[in-house]
Amino acid sequence: MENLPSQHPHMHTELPVVSGWISSSEFGTATYPPHGEFRLRQDGHVVFYEATGPFNLQAVQCLAKARDALVSGQRAATLLAAVVHFRHSVVMAPDAFSAWEQGLKQFAAQGVALAGVAWVALPEVEGFQFLLSRYRAIFDAAQIPFAVFTDLPLACDWVRGRLDTHERRDSPPLAHG
Repeated sequence: MENLPSQHPHMHTELPVVSGWISSSEFGTATYPPHGEFRLRQDGHVVFYEATGPFNLQAVQCLAKARDALVSGQRAATLLAAVVHFRHSVVMAPDAFSAWEQGLKQFAAQGVALAGVAWVALPEVEGFQFLLSRYRAIFDAAQIPFAVFTDLPLACDWVRGRLDTHERRDSPPLAHG
């Protein structure tokens, strides 16, 4: 698997770099196996995902557990951004899609602010062009900035720009003396 960038000149370093990847497959159950896998890691304020679909409900449930494990212990109101690199497929079973939508809402309700989410996929990723409008509508309804790229470095630059913009907007004005 491709290694996602871990260093960038504008890297936010207040949060630790998590060594290694957490895989959704680590959170599976014996009842029914997940189809599809999400691997994730955090580097500063950016969470990187590698997503290999298609996905069933169990895979999305495992994603929620992996994501919670990754960000557990961070203070409320943490500002994050995400880069999701899709491989093979973005297709989700209908119950998985509903669970993914609910998971996004629950994640935001935990006090984590998302400055932006960038998806990276080549046009040949199954279902990407067909389902993009459904996914985009969910991000729009949640008021989460969302962009699509075919180039990973451009996606990383975009989310870091979103973080920088968010921080400048929320920072107190400088005192002039």
